[in-house]
Amino acid sequence: ILIVVDGYRKMYEAITDLTATRLKTLVTMCDRHKVYFVSSETPESLKWLQGQEAIMKYMIANATAILMGGTFYSHNVFTSDIEYSEGMKPLGEFEAYLLSKGHAEKFKAMHEF
Repeated sequence: ILIVVDGYRKMYEAITDLTATRLKTLVTMCDRHKVYFVSSETPESLKWLQGQEAIMKYMIANATAILMGGTFYSHNVFTSDIEYSEGMKPLGEFEAYLLSKGHAEKFKAMHEF
């Protein structure tokens, strides 16, 4: 099962407490039940959500993330083993970071034909 939310903050502001509780249960069970939860959000909204919302706190701490645009450190809620100087370099065209368990790896997010 794949669940995709484009604009997590907007969704969070629209759902009821009961729906949020159900979503948290689902997200915390994803690994065990082959459920994949994909969400997109701006760095500014991620920072706000990290301080407000339990599901996003859990995902930031435990999930695999793809960071696109800006620098690694412009995605200010994530930590990793990346060298400071590398994390300050802007990503190039079609580049992104894959972040998993505190390890960040740069990759080509798209290839132009």
